[in-house]
This record gives sequence, C-alpha cells and structure tokens, in this order.
Amino acid sequence: MEKQIKILEKLGLSHRQAIIYGVLLAHGEVTMTQLAKLSQQKRPTVYLVMAELDMQGLISEVIKGKKKYYSAVHPRRIGELLKFRLSEFNEILPELVAKYDTADGKPKVVMLEGLGGVRTAYREAFDMMSSGSEGLWMGNIGILIEGYPEIMREYNRTIGNLRKYSIREIIFGGESSRNWAEDMKTRKKIPSQNHQIKFVENFNGGQTDQFIVGDTIFQFSLGGNSNMDQVFTVIATGAGLAQTARASFDRVWESI
Repeated sequence: MEKQIKILEKLGLSHRQAIIYGVLLAHGEVTMTQLAKLSQQKRPTVYLVMAELDMQGLISEVIKGKKKYYSAVHPRRIGELLKFRLSEFNEILPELVAKYDTADGKPKVVMLEGLGGVRTAYREAFDMMSSGSEGLWMGNIGILIEGYPEIMREYNRTIGNLRKYSIREIIFGGESSRNWAEDMKTRKKIPSQNHQIKFVENFNGGQTDQFIVGDTIFQFSLGGNSNMDQVFTVIATGAGLAQTARASFDRVWESI
C-alpha cells in the first residue's frame, strides 16, 4: 500500500488523495463513515479530499436505500488525466522555451547530433507551428529523399497529422526535389492556403536546410552519402537573428 501511495503521489495526487483513492480501489463501494475509518482520516478531511477527487473524475457515487456509497473510478482515468495535462503543457511549451531562451536578451545556441537530434528539432519546430507560428523552410529535399528516407517519412507523416499550421517552403536541388514539390502541391491532405511551396531553379544552397519558426532558426547539416557523423542540427534562438533570416527568406520568396 505504501508503494502504491508513493507512485500515485508521483503521478500528481496529494498524499491524502492517494490514501483515500487507494482505499476505494481496495474496498469497492463504501460509505463516508467506512471510508474515514478505513483510511484513518478525520471525517471533515475525507469530505474535502473526496471533493477534490470528484473534480478530477476519480470517484463515483451511488445511493442505495438511504445511504450514499462511494467507489473509485477505473485507474485508467489517471492515465487520461496525465495525457490531458501533457497536451496542455505542450501547448504552452514553445512560449515557455521562448521566454527561457531570451530571458537575458542574448541569443541561445544548441547543437544536436545525428538523426535523433533531427527528430528532436522537428518535434520542437512543429510544436511551435501548432501554437500559431509560421514555419519558413528552405532546403534541398532531394538530399533527404536520396540519403535519409527515414527523415522524409517522418516529415511527411508529421505534416499529414498537423491540423492547424502555416508553412512556406522554398525547395531547390535536382529532379527528386522538383518531383517532391509538385507532389506536395497536389496532395489533397495538404491545404494549399496553409502550405505554400515554391521550387527555385539553378539555386545552390548546399547541403544545409534552414527552418525558421518564431524567434528560432533550425539549421540542419545533412552531410553526404548518409554519413551519420556529418548529420547535426544547430538551433539558434534570438529575435534579431530570426528577423534577419526571415527577411532574407522573404526576399528570395518574392523573387521566385
């Protein structure tokens, strides 16, 4: 019981909430008097804690005759609460990160290595886009298609799952880049007003993709020939840096 209480506390319940919820799980339907006795808590305390558990949807009640009986809702409910709290946290995470990164006014730079770093950067960027920030992408998609197909699959899957976002892409490179850009334009799942793509001819942008979201610039260095040692991501956060990068992107976008 003590181990169970400690785990429930780690999952967000207070000590008394964990005790009473645990008693309800173990004994099924009980009256308030029985619950106070089994939990070894004072009756006024039990009333208060039961009200808190009720607000979280963790208990149920039923009247039998003239008595009211209480029982615990299935423990899966705790998992549902955790998922809900996590989704709420993810909604404000980009704002919290932005405040953290620019608290002293200095740009912050982080470097991540390998495909794991690319995926981490993608998640952060798309979380920021989901909260309303426009994404500006300039890159040679052909390198990803030919050398890192797993990254492309993840990118396409993520884009397909986004419900509300705004992104503009400037794509350059060879035939595979052109074909990808044309394919994306014709996908029914990609709303054209939210996802605009332009392919630019005769543009040598190297093997580094750039993604600008809010005050953050994601720079992906993809190396060559699927060499994992040459894959890394630089994340730079700063209002001034992002403003300059965004202005450069807009100038290229308007010229295409």
